[in-house]
Amino acid sequence: MSKSKWAFMVILVVGSILFIAGCGEGSDGDDGQADGADGEDVVLQFGTNLPESHIMAQGYQKMADEVEENSNGRLKIDMYYSDQLGNERDVTESIAQDIGGMAAIGTGEMARRDDTLLIFDAPYVFESLEHMLDFANGEEGQKIWDDFAEETNIRNLGLMYYGARHVTTANTEVHTPEDLNGVSLRVPDQPMPLAYGEALGANATPMELGELYLALQQGVVDGQENPLPTIHGNGFNEVQNNVILTGHVIAATGFVISEEKYQNLPEDLRTILDEAVETAVEDISADVVATEAEILEEFAEQGVNIIEPDLDAFRESSEYIYDEYEDVWGEGLYETIQGVAE
Repeated sequence: MSKSKWAFMVILVVGSILFIAGCGEGSDGDDGQADGADGEDVVLQFGTNLPESHIMAQGYQKMADEVEENSNGRLKIDMYYSDQLGNERDVTESIAQDIGGMAAIGTGEMARRDDTLLIFDAPYVFESLEHMLDFANGEEGQKIWDDFAEETNIRNLGLMYYGARHVTTANTEVHTPEDLNGVSLRVPDQPMPLAYGEALGANATPMELGELYLALQQGVVDGQENPLPTIHGNGFNEVQNNVILTGHVIAATGFVISEEKYQNLPEDLRTILDEAVETAVEDISADVVATEAEILEEFAEQGVNIIEPDLDAFRESSEYIYDEYEDVWGEGLYETIQGVAE
């Protein structure tokens, strides 16, 4: 057996053990979760890479509390923070295999399984947060999620705002893409971030988030790009002097569940879950917006150099991606998204 296959089997076995161990009494389904029939309780494990203190993680817990209350305890969601169930890729795989229960997964990770979703992480596709949410959670977006569920056994119940991605640098003031020439910019190790890192004018450098602080501190990379809550939460402002408000991606995270588990839920529990997710999407998105404003104020007070760059220049430098990836995410999809904003 190859090393890659062996590693995959280990992930599945460990995921199964964690899943079964975390299920409560009254769950007697084949994988440790009941289907809710005949009054049986349903227990779903929920995985996230965020710490419990993160504003979004707090929103996930509120959603879980609402589900349990409105179902009179028949549907319970147990939260696991900070990659306790594995990293984002592992958790996504467990859900696809119908081992895991629920999770909060970014569109970049989802796009590993469906190229259509690459468009969510393409630069300057969405004009605003409202534009992204209207498309993603509207009629046109639902077609994408239905196809995604059929192809992957992963059902996205709702996409929420993760934050606008901005660039930070240690010493280089950035106003145009030309200012990023020769700058090594850490990006997630995913296809679209690698593409938009180059489009922004930098040398895109893939790296795990957990390695980034030390890499910035030691000058292994010159800068990085992330939403403000991630920049703040990881202390990148301690080792980066400049925050450049490029806003190149309106980043999103989805509430996902195994399609098989979702369809096996009794109809009333599906409705309760859907309604709780809809509320959570609105509340969490608003909380992230408020947090972004607070962080910018804090950075300014700390003396961080906050730069409002030439956004038109960055948009123009990124436009070639739309033509380059049209055959990947589907002809006409970009135009459909722009039509939602009109």
